[in-house]
Amino acid sequence: MSQTQLGEAVGVTFQQIQKYESGANRITSGMLVRLAAALGVQPQRFFVQASDGNSDAAGHLLELLANNRNLRALTAFANIQNVKVKDAFLDVLEQISRRKLKAGVRASIGADE
Repeated sequence: MSQTQLGEAVGVTFQQIQKYESGANRITSGMLVRLAAALGVQPQRFFVQASDGNSDAAGHLLELLANNRNLRALTAFANIQNVKVKDAFLDVLEQISRRKLKAGVRASIGADE
């Protein structure tokens, strides 16, 4: 695929693709997802395996974000402006998570996905 074809597929010019390729411009997460789709690969494909484990963490993050429920929850959480509300919400969420894990109910939650 040429830079022109890739640019057209993701809605940018071939010059912009060159800037991404050379490292002159950073690629946003949204653009990374569009590039991956245009190339027919998963976004994790762009992360080189590193011995320090950072790429594994990035790959795991992308896997989490690939799940529509996780992305919806993160987006909704990011839209909450009040820091105290965010903290309270996280406290409740963490408490629910701990209870489910302790009660051994986690497997039954996964069954409805």
